[in-house]
Amino acid sequence: YFHCHLTEWIKVRGLGSRTFFPHLRFSWTVPSGAPFVSLGASPETVRGGGNVNVTCTVLGEPEEDVSFSWSYPGQDKRPVHIQTLWRLVNRGMGHTTRFSQSILSVKDVRTIDFGSYICKAKNVNGETIVTTKITSS
Repeated sequence: YFHCHLTEWIKVRGLGSRTFFPHLRFSWTVPSGAPFVSLGASPETVRGGGNVNVTCTVLGEPEEDVSFSWSYPGQDKRPVHIQTLWRLVNRGMGHTTRFSQSILSVKDVRTIDFGSYICKAKNVNGETIVTTKITSS
């Protein structure tokens, strides 16, 4: 959000005793809340024996840690690899964004792996849950 505040009127000398101009102060307000999460699978449709990556991504404030948790078909029955990473991205003009990501990889996909993959992303302000589906081609 962008806010513009009128903080005072400034009298300008040399333009008459009743000439005033507004003095404006600008500020940015970034709303705090649960993380905004995007979730995608690559590929969304896969054949048995193939591989799939499900990626959960959060863009947020640099100082806010994000934790991820997953629910998926075959949980506790099939091995998956989960990689979590983050980095700070300089967006210019003194603005930095934290890019957090969790990638769930399934190798040698089997029937038990098809279905809904749920990512929960949590920060100090709340949590967001998103879902995607992996289907058989």
